[in-house]
Amino acid sequence: MPLRLDQMLRQYAAVPLALQGALADVFDVPALDVSVADGDVRMGVAGTGRSGRLLPVSPNRFVSPDVDGLQAEFQRDAWGDVAGLVLKLGDARAYYLQP
Repeated sequence: MPLRLDQMLRQYAAVPLALQGALADVFDVPALDVSVADGDVRMGVAGTGRSGRLLPVSPNRFVSPDVDGLQAEFQRDAWGDVAGLVLKLGDARAYYLQP
């Protein structure tokens, strides 16, 4: 099932800061742009026009070559559409959902 992207994901603010861990302090990004172009998955801060490439680890997990240890795990709904994104850096998490 193909990964369907080209959308903006907004940070899920209902997750308590204690559960988000370190990302709550260092990764304060309210919205992300995620897209697929020429076979590359790209992610960046919404509205900046800049993005970085994500390298695949599995069908729904990717790593960032620019940020050591940053993983992006896409959550899909029953139809295969991306419903959310979890960014992981060590034990810390940041959660993003479609608006």
